[in-house]
Amino acid sequence: MHDDSGTPSVVEIGCPTSISGAGATQESIETTCLSDKSRQYIPGLSSPGELSFDVRFDTGNTSHMLLETMRKNRTTAAWAIGFSDGDEEPTFAEDKLTFTSRSGIAFNGFITSVEFSFEQNSVVSASVGIQITGEVEVSKASAA
Repeated sequence: MHDDSGTPSVVEIGCPTSISGAGATQESIETTCLSDKSRQYIPGLSSPGELSFDVRFDTGNTSHMLLETMRKNRTTAAWAIGFSDGDEEPTFAEDKLTFTSRSGIAFNGFITSVEFSFEQNSVVSASVGIQITGEVEVSKASAA
């Protein structure tokens, strides 16, 4: 994220309840010749997937309102998911977020959906979809 001065800032999304889909698939390019007895392939482009996460949505939570603003504004941003082996916040490095003393996943992407769920005897929740663009970087915490 960037604040009004253009300075990058990290915003933690409040109360996530699940996250899935952070990854990519490798496409295949067929190279089979007519004389081959079986199909032949080489690796093609990596195709980033779509990540989704659920939150207990609260209009009083600035990070939740920012999600809808980013969707409306079609904002591509740097995203990171930190693993539980540390509590370091990510830092910016060349338009990507990175961790050093914590394992994590970092990528760029834009919000494709914010879908709300209202149920009897339950809090309001939202499911957020992010289209990943470019590489997904998986990092391991450095040894202390």
